[in-house]
Order: sequence, then structure tokens, then C-alpha cells
Amino acid sequence: MGKDPVVGLMEELRQVEAVMDPACKANARSYSRQGAERINHMLGQIKVLYGEIIDTEPTSILGAGIVLRIVAGRMPFAHARYGDHLLRIAGRLEQGRRLHADLVWLRALAQALPREGEGKTGPDLGLLITRAIAGMARPVVVYRAVLPPARQPPDWQHLALGPG
Repeated sequence: MGKDPVVGLMEELRQVEAVMDPACKANARSYSRQGAERINHMLGQIKVLYGEIIDTEPTSILGAGIVLRIVAGRMPFAHARYGDHLLRIAGRLEQGRRLHADLVWLRALAQALPREGEGKTGPDLGLLITRAIAGMARPVVVYRAVLPPARQPPDWQHLALGPG
């Protein structure tokens, strides 16, 4: 099984952001047109990467956690109270913990958002939550090696009799 594409895209995004931060500070100290163009190019990269993350279905609980963090940040004001809960679920997923109650709650939220009449935002967020659920609900296969039989402890009574 390969790496989650959402996790890979998020790593790329973090790398671009890590380069952009010092570039912005340096350009603020001493403005140059080339520096500003470089910053604009990085902003374009960030926009593209966020678009790819949003359009990509996660294949692991880590990817699902990333998508839920994005959804939490984009919740409309009327549903802002759900943002904290989404962040808690994302935190659990990043720790490798999936709870059935989280899946149930997320499914209910994904179904409720499009019906709320929030315009385009509600259905889009519902779709993102549904994608996160798909990544979160994937079965996890754990491979275990067959261990050799355990060594038997020595028979102390027999050893106490001495050589014989």
C-alpha cells in the first residue's frame, strides 16, 4: 500500500510555506521586485497545492485528519461550533485513533451541511467530510510475523539434583 496522496501534498505545501516565510521577511526588510515575484510564485504554488489537497481523497487516517483540519478552518460562521469538534477528531486521527462515534458524527454532519442552505459552502464542506470519512473508514491491515516458540524455562528441580 502506497503513501496517502493527501499527506504527500501537505508535505509539499509545508515545504513551500517554510521557504516563503523567510522570503517574505527578507523582502519586507529590503524590497526587491524579484523577491516580490518569487513570493507571488510561491503563493500560486500554495493555491494549487490546496486545490489538489481538496480534490484528492485521503487513503489513510492521517490524510483524513488533514482534510478535517481544512474543513474546520472553512466552516461558515453558523456552524463554527462544529470546528472545535472537527479539530479534536483530526487530533485523534493524527494519533492513530479512530473512534466509531467520530465516524457516526461526521456522517451526520456531512449529510446535514448540504441541507442547511449555506449556499455553495455547505455542500462543498459536506463533500470534503465525506472524503475524509472514506479515508478514515478504510480497513487497516496489520502484518504480524510468526514468532518462534517461546523457550522453556529450565527445570530448576532437575538442575538442583546436580550432574548425574
